Amino acid sequence: MSVRLVSGLTDDTRTQAAAWLERHPGWAAFETYSGEGTSVRSVVELDPAAWRAKGVDYLVASSFMYDRYTTGAQLRNRRPEIYRT
Repeated sequence: MSVRLVSGLTDDTRTQAAAWLERHPGWAAFETYSGEGTSVRSVVELDPAAWRAKGVDYLVASSFMYDRYTTGAQLRNRRPEIYRT
């Protein structure tokens, strides 16, 4: 099923992001599911200025559709960090 799902992706932005990074040298921090290995769980939790000071040039997000947080925020007894995120 996974192979069929991936083969159906006609415009996978992970491939585009990898090509863009090749043309723009620098150090990147990758969010979970971004396709290049994980540096951080979620870029939404980061302070970009602090990461820039560490030498990070780019933050690579997997997507800006955080449905998992919207769903999690509606659950009973949720952890405070889910609501903040």
